[in-house]
Amino acid sequence: MITATFATQPNDLCGSSAACLRSDIVRALMTPQEAIVEFAGRTCYRSVDKMGHAPKFLHARMAEGHQDIFEHVWITAVLIDDDDSVNLIESHRYAWVTRTENGQWCYVSANMRVWLELARTILVARSVVARYLPGMFTGYQAELPAPSARVEMPERIVSGRATVNLIGIHHPQIQVGADVELHWAATFLLDGVSRALTHQLVRHRLLSFSQESQRYVSLDKGGWYPIVPSAIASKTQARQIADETWRAIERGYEQLRELGIRKEDARYLLPNATSTTIMVSGSIAAWRDVFGQRCAPDAQWEIRDVANAMKSMLIDLGVYRE
Repeated sequence: MITATFATQPNDLCGSSAACLRSDIVRALMTPQEAIVEFAGRTCYRSVDKMGHAPKFLHARMAEGHQDIFEHVWITAVLIDDDDSVNLIESHRYAWVTRTENGQWCYVSANMRVWLELARTILVARSVVARYLPGMFTGYQAELPAPSARVEMPERIVSGRATVNLIGIHHPQIQVGADVELHWAATFLLDGVSRALTHQLVRHRLLSFSQESQRYVSLDKGGWYPIVPSAIASKTQARQIADETWRAIERGYEQLRELGIRKEDARYLLPNATSTTIMVSGSIAAWRDVFGQRCAPDAQWEIRDVANAMKSMLIDLGVYRE
């Protein structure tokens, strides 16, 4: 299921986060990279059904400063090691540089937001951006990448309603020894998890996140549901208290909206139990840190179940080893 683009010459490019991409995301007239960025943005607005309908969607998000969605695309470039650009790139805290043993060239990996920042001052970074987001940066001439594989990526249901989807993997075949986990990456979509879980997840600063927005998405009746811990669900009296509380919050939210209160203010009533959807990307090294903490026996039950599911999916695909 894993495909890769081989880089054989200096200043060549090795694939992207869409080296293996879920088949239902890509639309016509999009590169896989543009598709995964738009999918992340539409996850925030609960409008995935409109994928590909707005040609200027990415331009609009960029203009708004909504740049987190670009972090879900990973790019690995092969650059000549004596290029001054490499030293500038290496100074960026979120760019990973590994030099080859012969000292002639090096591998540089970063998410697209980092490449966009580097493109302000570094010419080779502009070429990277133009190659993978041609619809946004037509001023630079760059050859489009060969079509990436579109496959049926795995999906697993855990902890009742929670669904873990592996959206894409970045798996360039490069010889960098132990540093390989800094250059490989994976993107997941978590659906039906609680805000309590995502509050824990976003503490992992080396990951990238795009979460469904309570500011823009209406959570009127039927628009949300609570994630109920088994410790509550298994006890009749506790479940009754919880259900009454959810219904009261739902009524309060509806009443505030009827009074003209904006969604961004009405959401202050919503509890940690509120269901949500979040897209998460990171290098395999970053995921190793997550799994080390969140798969531990003493981790909170919901995030532990989700983390174990993500880890096992990466193990099955051969991009993660215990």
